[in-house]
Amino acid sequence: MSSRRLPWRSAVRHLSTKRWESQDNMSSSNATPPGYFFESYKQLDIQSTLNFISTRLEATVYIEDTNGNLLFASRSLVADDWRTDFSMFSAPSNPEAGTYLKSWAEELPMYSVAQLPLVSTEHHVILPLTFRGQPFAFVHLTSRSNFDLHTLLLEHSFLKEIGDKIYMVMIGELYDTASHSFRMEDLVGELENHIRGGHFRTAEPTYVVLAVDFQRYSLLQSRSFPLDYQALGRRAGKRLVIRAIEESTDWRPEAIRHLPGHGVFIHGNRLGILIALHPESGFPDRERVQRQLDSLLGKNAAFRSTALAVSSEFKRSSQLAQHFDQAVRVLDLGKQRLPLVRVYSSVEIGLHELLMPLFSDQEVQDYARRVLAPLEQDKQLIDTLALFLQENTNVVRTAERMYLTRRSVSYRLERIRKALGMDLGNSETVFLLHFCLRVQGRL
Repeated sequence: MSSRRLPWRSAVRHLSTKRWESQDNMSSSNATPPGYFFESYKQLDIQSTLNFISTRLEATVYIEDTNGNLLFASRSLVADDWRTDFSMFSAPSNPEAGTYLKSWAEELPMYSVAQLPLVSTEHHVILPLTFRGQPFAFVHLTSRSNFDLHTLLLEHSFLKEIGDKIYMVMIGELYDTASHSFRMEDLVGELENHIRGGHFRTAEPTYVVLAVDFQRYSLLQSRSFPLDYQALGRRAGKRLVIRAIEESTDWRPEAIRHLPGHGVFIHGNRLGILIALHPESGFPDRERVQRQLDSLLGKNAAFRSTALAVSSEFKRSSQLAQHFDQAVRVLDLGKQRLPLVRVYSSVEIGLHELLMPLFSDQEVQDYARRVLAPLEQDKQLIDTLALFLQENTNVVRTAERMYLTRRSVSYRLERIRKALGMDLGNSETVFLLHFCLRVQGRL
């Protein structure tokens, strides 16, 4: 490690002497004296704790491991000069992140803080969480309005109170998640008991299983206690299920209780989630599963980099492994050729699941390029054709999605027909064009 002093080092304190001199010294956003900050706080989970701190200190609060992978975040998230992506396990966006993370891990002792020097008006304070004298995670508190944020955290008792609370609830929640988690093999047995026990009031459900990819999860390995990345993955999967159910307009709180461990399991480096298709579960059918998940992934910062695949339906617990393998295959194929899609389906991919391995073949790519070459110079026509095929050649729906009149869309389709020399009403032509657009990643 170079002896060159980084700008933040002068802000590191061994906080044993500074004390509150009077009530007037306290920030107006934190009128509670140190030692009583959490007096009105009664929750015991990490999410509520970070939300509470965020509200009281007028700050964004998030936790990342010593490699910068995001682990937890408060609900009030504001992009800053360190991080713009708040999805699970995402990396910092700061180009100097590696240097800072290494220095913090080597030099920040327990109950100390560092202030990140920023060119903006943000106040960005870093608090290490340590185990056996070594940092295993960093808490970031960032604010544009609380000018006393750094001063507050220079108070030793206040810093200790914040750090200890976060540590205790985080470790407690990870332990609870791990102790109530299932392997896929265990879940099969639990599911069999679930089915025999008649946990649903009416007919037994059918099931689908999700294969979930948190962008960086498969790259992570747990190197030391207390971070358990499998528990973190299961926790993220559980939150994904709960949030997706909440997307439903007829959501009921009891909906998440219908599967052991909410059906979340880790198999290899993939996260699996078993979903019961039943009105009581919050997911009445497979199509609703896809719609709710797609809506969630599109607007929730915690799952911005997440992709997943939904298997076909099955009824027997013994079919879980087979359908999970199917979902993993669909996910891998979908990510390879359809990077803009977030939720893949074995049913919707259909024949393309068999054809996707051909997409990387150079001769197939050359063929698709030749077929679509007459439209290559007119992006407007390519986009119109792609949307027309997405809408199953329905001109009215295509016009609605493009905010055009039906006549305008029909005019464009006529230009496409003449340019390609193909009948767009012919099913074989539709299949060919759909395939070529898929090969080029336009569908």
